[in-house]
Amino acid sequence: MQGITIVNNAIGGRSARSFTDEGRFTSIINAVVSGDYVIIEFGHNDGGSLSPTDNGRSACVGAGSETCVSPTGAIVQTYPTYLTVSVEHQPEFTYWELSCYGEHFIDGQVNCAWLLH
Repeated sequence: MQGITIVNNAIGGRSARSFTDEGRFTSIINAVVSGDYVIIEFGHNDGGSLSPTDNGRSACVGAGSETCVSPTGAIVQTYPTYLTVSVEHQPEFTYWELSCYGEHFIDGQVNCAWLLH
């Protein structure tokens, strides 16, 4: 496509939690400008359990602002919280599409895609 620049910031094995903890959302937010489109998909690495070990990717179960404490003592947010909080400071008129994969993330509901702008 002419006139369109695509930047791929995907990192294999990441989840919404690890992407947040590693500062990757912040890097994207700092790079985008008004009129940019950001498309992100997470989900298949966000599942799992926080115990007995913490893989650094699993989110706390819930659909809101619930938190959990991992075996390492880290405060862990829910999957929707990581996605929502990460784009709260997006530049005006930047379009973010966040979609998830897997029915076990939001009370059994598969449809959990947002278009934030």
